[in-house]
Amino acid sequence: MLLNLYSCKKKEDAHPPIARNEEQLLKDSIYYYYNKYSYWTDQYIPDYNDLTVFSDQYSSPQEVLDMLKAKTPHDRYSYFYEVTSDYNNRAKLKADANSGYGILYWNWGITDRQHKYPLLYLVEKGSPAAFAGLKRSDLILEINGQSAEVPVTFNESTQNWDSDPTRNSFVYNLWLQALNSTSLELKVAHENGDIEFVNINYQASYEIDPLLKQEVYEFSNNNIGYLAYTSFEEIKENNNNQRQIDAAFALFENKKIKSLIVDLRYNGGGYVDAATYIANKIINPYGDKKLMFTYELNNYLTIQKNNGDPDFKDVYFNRNNKLELNSVYFIVSKNTASAAELLINVLRPYMDIKLIAEQSATYGKPVGFFEKKILNRISFWPASFKLINAVGVSDYWNGITADKTNISDYGFNDFGDQAEPMISAALDYAVPTRMVKAAEKTLKYKSKRPILSANNKRLLQKRMIKVLTKQIK
Repeated sequence: MLLNLYSCKKKEDAHPPIARNEEQLLKDSIYYYYNKYSYWTDQYIPDYNDLTVFSDQYSSPQEVLDMLKAKTPHDRYSYFYEVTSDYNNRAKLKADANSGYGILYWNWGITDRQHKYPLLYLVEKGSPAAFAGLKRSDLILEINGQSAEVPVTFNESTQNWDSDPTRNSFVYNLWLQALNSTSLELKVAHENGDIEFVNINYQASYEIDPLLKQEVYEFSNNNIGYLAYTSFEEIKENNNNQRQIDAAFALFENKKIKSLIVDLRYNGGGYVDAATYIANKIINPYGDKKLMFTYELNNYLTIQKNNGDPDFKDVYFNRNNKLELNSVYFIVSKNTASAAELLINVLRPYMDIKLIAEQSATYGKPVGFFEKKILNRISFWPASFKLINAVGVSDYWNGITADKTNISDYGFNDFGDQAEPMISAALDYAVPTRMVKAAEKTLKYKSKRPILSANNKRLLQKRMIKVLTKQIK
């Protein structure tokens, strides 16, 4: 739909439109929609009768957006991407599908103080790699028939692991090239010692299955639930995501868990409604029917809200569980963002919440998006609303501070393993009197924090998506 591109949200231009080519219209539209929907527009974005006064200063839509974001105090979030030929063929919003192998995070794993290999940290459930049997804690011994081994030595003076830079670069580049190829042949060592060869084909699109693991840890008179969740995909109409979440919480209810560990260390967000659904699965009787969050909007969207727009009304807890939880322990990282932070923030006024992290805080993104499609060329996501919890907390721009920090994200243990340091730290909160097994104290080595696989750009767009019931004009 073409707009009157000589007006913006506060004034209508009476002059007849002057012809603009498509590239100019794209630049104009980025300014127009950002000025109309951005959370920061009222205070920071200049308002012109003729919007080309702004857009014609810049050479591309991306440059227009970059300059608009630079005028705000916090907008590192708004983005757009080019609409491709498969845009209308994708079954759901962009949060529900990914492409590639599904190997999202990896690291170097040092096994014996003499060698290191690529070590898998997150294999997305539902992906080709997951269907091939790969998972967190797998070591990659060979890549397409070539050894992935890199000799290492420990440098006592620097307390770092040294490796031959030529061999290190060769294996690093071999691995990155393989992850961007059309097929993979890997020799893999599993955590239990088994070694196998696997062949995987690159997949242009697969549906994400975000529930990685659910467990119940049984202690004397104190059962603890564990849930590892990678993204807040759409939950509706009894779809697979909803059925899995319902089944996990049915297990927790059956086992009468008293506390819950929620592992969001790689969760970059997703749908607001999905985070709301899970919040209602967790909330205790004390929080039921009380305020969950409110929307803070710019003046234009506030008018829509005040005129009865259902998309921005206050949200209240509607408890959907039979649990009696008082404590929830979140495992987080700098990858934990957006709708994942929303879940943490809305529960804090009503429950005992503790965060366990390798660094000091989560990512920091209290704002969310809805999509505007421009000229069938661009899918534009300006950050348009901020969500505020029941006690007014929302400005965690630098992340939600963790209670326990410097806990290693240890890829040699799979999700759900009590010996994994971050899970073990959460259990220390939940069951402080438990006996720690000797195996939990014996660690292999890693060289640094997990590395985001380059072909998984979806994770870079940390999301809090709002599905609108009607089109906002």
